[in-house]
Amino acid sequence: MIISMSNDQKAIRSSIQQEKAFLKNYLKSQERINCSLHTILAKSFGPSKVSNIDESKKISDKLSSFSNMSNKSFFNIKAIKALIKNIETIDLSQPEYNKKIQIFNRAYVKLLDKVTKNTVLLEQFIFDYSHPEELVSNNSSVTTNSSAALETIADDTNSTSENTLLISEVDDKVILPYSLETVNNLLEKNPDKYQNINDVIDDLYTRPLKYYKHASLARFKEAYKLVRKRQHGTVMQALDLAVELFSNYNLHPAIISACKNLDELDVYLSCLQYNELNDFHFFKTIFKISPMLSTKLSTQKK
Repeated sequence: MIISMSNDQKAIRSSIQQEKAFLKNYLKSQERINCSLHTILAKSFGPSKVSNIDESKKISDKLSSFSNMSNKSFFNIKAIKALIKNIETIDLSQPEYNKKIQIFNRAYVKLLDKVTKNTVLLEQFIFDYSHPEELVSNNSSVTTNSSAALETIADDTNSTSENTLLISEVDDKVILPYSLETVNNLLEKNPDKYQNINDVIDDLYTRPLKYYKHASLARFKEAYKLVRKRQHGTVMQALDLAVELFSNYNLHPAIISACKNLDELDVYLSCLQYNELNDFHFFKTIFKISPMLSTKLSTQKK
């Protein structure tokens, strides 16, 4: 967010403080991304052996990709540090503060646009190098060590049921948890809008899977909305959680959408951290993955 231009110095000061906090938290998230790149690099190019030209080329291509991503990551960190340094020079007691705010806002718009685009690419790169079994690791009803479980998810064509989060690659959609009582009440109150309960579910509880395509940004957005809209928290509280979850690569952003409040999300994050998702009982989570991916995962686990 850019700093608001106003004659009210109290409002400007509040805007500057919020922006400083956001940039400092955002810097931490970019530094975590950079650490993830280093971790992947260490795992990918440890004691590797090159036995032929083809393997040499593959490693060379990988190194080139890592170099490209590292440059983007370092650009992001450098850009955010520059913005923090810039904003700290704004002194409201000086007559030229309006000019400095304008300079900051122009730099902010220019740099943050590139930082955001870089972050999308970095997130996708890190995701591509992560273990594919993470696609099903959040499912409390699935044992990821079982290929049979994977096949069950892939072949299951039943629609979602009450109090269930469905994340379906097969149907290319996400259905958020709902209660039949709530859905029926909405149906009764809106007879001209909805013909049946499926209309209500499709309209209010269903999202296309591409809504969560850029997972890091989706986590940021959904965490911010959870605090502001469902918890009625402050902007600062929303930004703190959004930045914290931005780089939580094990957390599917639809989980945040599915949580009614921060208590549910906190319990889920705790269960996820200690690999105890069977203890999460607020809603059931089902992943439906394509048969091709199911076969690939099963093969990798043999």
